[in-house]
Amino acid sequence: MKYLRPTDGVSLNRNHLLRHAKARALGMAAAGYRPPRPPMLRAAGYDAAKTIAVRAWGLREGNYATDYDVVVAKKVATIMCGGSVAAGAEVSEQHFLDLEREAFLSLCGEEKTQARMQSILMTNKPLRN
Repeated sequence: MKYLRPTDGVSLNRNHLLRHAKARALGMAAAGYRPPRPPMLRAAGYDAAKTIAVRAWGLREGNYATDYDVVVAKKVATIMCGGSVAAGAEVSEQHFLDLEREAFLSLCGEEKTQARMQSILMTNKPLRN
């Protein structure tokens, strides 16, 4: 199935798995292994996030989305566009993950998000609040 690369090791005895892994890690450290640099990604930027927010507002004005849909859309736009950075700025993947965690935790504290989650768990249908 080609799951393994030629550099991957195989340990057939589960009792020796930890010992083999430790020996390999120590060997890599002795050979001077350094982890690869985290990838840098270009962010769409603050202006793109505001453009998406205006589009979400337009959907709300056309009664295609609720007020809370707009709140969630703004959070998603901020995440996808890299937050408050200039267009084309290079940011790390961790920056995007931090934005996602912050938005997720802030939305989890909202009563309407909790109602939506409960609705999906109970009825398998999203709640439009």
